[in-house]
Amino acid sequence: MMRAGDGKPRSDKRRATRVISFRVSPELEAELIEEAANDDCDSIGAWAKGLALDAIGRPASDKKVLRSLIGELGKIGSNLNQLARVANTTGRLPDEAMLRRAADATLDLQRRINRLLP
Repeated sequence: MMRAGDGKPRSDKRRATRVISFRVSPELEAELIEEAANDDCDSIGAWAKGLALDAIGRPASDKKVLRSLIGELGKIGSNLNQLARVANTTGRLPDEAMLRRAADATLDLQRRINRLLP
């Protein structure tokens, strides 16, 4: 993270200082508002930025994607708790295939989160 002259960290939003805008007709604006709403975006600007970032291969870290990843993380945590419960109750580790699936799911989630980071 960048630091200001006083050494305090700057947020990502403070580093994004440029504005990109374009003009549209009222009819096109209505269509864009509808499409943004269909994609669960808070604004046309956030929606357009997400499309632009996707076009250059940098996925936007929007709320919808982050909520999905948090949900997947919860499922993985639940599965790991079940595996630990079996191990603690029986004194035996679950089979290797179950452990491998949990590890693979965790690594996949880590890769997906890393792609969202700048």
